[in-house]
Amino acid sequence: MTVYIDLIFIINFIMDLYILSGVKFLLKLNTKFYRIIISSLIGSISLIILFIRLSTLEINILKLLISIIMVLVAFGHYKFFNRLFYLYVISIVLGGSIYLINDALGYEISGFIFIENGYNVNLIILLLISPVILFLYIREYLEQKKKINTIYQVTIKFKNKIINLEGFLDTGNKLVDPYFKRSIILVNKKFIDLRGKKVIYVPFHSLNNNGLLKCITCEYILIDNIKYYDILIGINEVNMEYDCILNERIFNNEKYNRTY
Repeated sequence: MTVYIDLIFIINFIMDLYILSGVKFLLKLNTKFYRIIISSLIGSISLIILFIRLSTLEINILKLLISIIMVLVAFGHYKFFNRLFYLYVISIVLGGSIYLINDALGYEISGFIFIENGYNVNLIILLLISPVILFLYIREYLEQKKKINTIYQVTIKFKNKIINLEGFLDTGNKLVDPYFKRSIILVNKKFIDLRGKKVIYVPFHSLNNNGLLKCITCEYILIDNIKYYDILIGINEVNMEYDCILNERIFNNEKYNRTY
């Protein structure tokens, strides 16, 4: 098999550039691009270990040391282990994805941080699909992170009952009753027993529906050790993914909260 050192070097450099850039965008780091280029060059120069007679353990130790140097050069020592972790996460995601595509299409492609022997490199496919894979992974990761950051443990205190729910902060929920301007959170009907409670009917308008929303009062709701008062509990007749949908107005208006 003919090995083209210059081609392997270029491919490895570009893949390291992709991976380090992926870490930068994933963690939203304000790193200078020239540091990523230098770090990628270090990763590519490390290919010399493929031509040195070393044991498997020694090679793996060298690979770890090189990846540590790459992270330090690209991103510095601040939160070092966090950045090293995501360097390997992105490498594994990219490597695994390319392996699956390789298996599906019958191509043999390579070019991760450390290139192993025994592969035929399909350069065009490798360079085209890698940024797409990274883009899709980073977008999904940030979406999931954003979703997690908008989930809260919610306690609703009624006169004779307390219920604990998982609440989702929906920036689109700005429901308010037109009489006393109280914010409304939506709760799945299965958690609310209307017997003996005074029901307030609040008109609402949405993209797909208009009507009257059944609401009841509560003493307060508790979110992150903060009590929120003057809140109405809207009964959602449609099954929701979460137990309740929080109202953005609650967090943006000081009149609703007092330290618990």
